[in-house]
Amino acid sequence: MKELAEQYRLSVEKLVGPAQFALAHSWNEGSPEVWRVRARDSHYALKVHRTANYYVQEREAYVRWLPGLDGFAPHAPELMACFDHAPGALLMSWINGDIMSRVTLTREQESALYEQAGRCLAKLHHAQVGLDLVATHHDKVRRKAAARAEALKEVIGRDVSDWALAMIDLGTWDRIPVGYCHRDFSPRNWMVNLDKDSWRLSVIDFEHAEVDHLPVDVMKLWDGPFIGHVERSSAFYRGYGVDEEEHVTAVRLLAVSHGLAIVNWSLATGDESYLRHGREFLTRCSRDDNWMRGRK
Repeated sequence: MKELAEQYRLSVEKLVGPAQFALAHSWNEGSPEVWRVRARDSHYALKVHRTANYYVQEREAYVRWLPGLDGFAPHAPELMACFDHAPGALLMSWINGDIMSRVTLTREQESALYEQAGRCLAKLHHAQVGLDLVATHHDKVRRKAAARAEALKEVIGRDVSDWALAMIDLGTWDRIPVGYCHRDFSPRNWMVNLDKDSWRLSVIDFEHAEVDHLPVDVMKLWDGPFIGHVERSSAFYRGYGVDEEEHVTAVRLLAVSHGLAIVNWSLATGDESYLRHGREFLTRCSRDDNWMRGRK
C-alpha cells in the first residue's frame, strides 16, 4: 500500500477485520486515492484525502446532509466510518459499476441514466438551508466573481473582463435559489450499474459539497455533455422536474462565475489545458448570449 493509505490500515481492520487493499482509482497526483477493501467476503471503499478541507466537506455531506434526504440513500455510498487524523479518510460501502464518462452506452441507456441523474439531483436539492445562509450567499458570490474578473483581466482579456463585470453587476442574483449542492455533478462522478434487468445510477465524490446556488450543479453539464445533445438535457430536466427554460437566465449568469473559477483554479494548479478551456468558455459566453444551444 502507498504510504498515504497505510496510516489508515489498522483503523480499517479494527472495524472489518483482516483486509486486502487494492488501489481502485486516483484521478491524478493531487486527487484523493480510492482503495477497494475486501474483508470477510465484503467490499468497501476507503477514500483517502490529500487535503483536509475537502475531507471535512465530504464528511459533513455524509454525516449532516445526505441522511436527511428522503429516498436518496440507494443512490450514494453508505458511510461506515470517518478517520479524522490528517489528512482524513472515509470508509464507505462499495458501489458496483463503472464511472459513466468511461462507459459506452446505447441511446436508450443514456437517456434513462440522464433522467435518473436529474431525479437524483432533485432529491439532493430538497435539503433545507437556513435563511441566514441564503441571505448572505448572493452577495458573497457576486463579490467573489467581481474580484476575480478584475484580477484576471490580463489573463482572460479586457473585453471579456468588462463583459463579466457588467453581467455580475446587472445580474439578478437574489432570484436564484440557494441550497446544498454537490458542486461537481457530472458523468465523471456518476457510477452506473448496467444489469440486464435494470440500470442504476449512483452519485459519488461529495468533497466539494456545500451551500451554493442550486443551478451550479448543472454548470458542468452545460459546459460539456449537454452541448450539441438536446436529448441529454431533455432527459435530465425531465427527471429533475423543472422546465429547462427556467434555468436559462440563472445558467447564463452563473456561467460567469463558473468560467472565472476554472481560470482561477487552473492558474493555481498550473493546469494549462483546463486554463485554455476556461478562457474559451468565457470568450464563447461573452460573444454569444445564446450559447446554450442558440436560444433566443
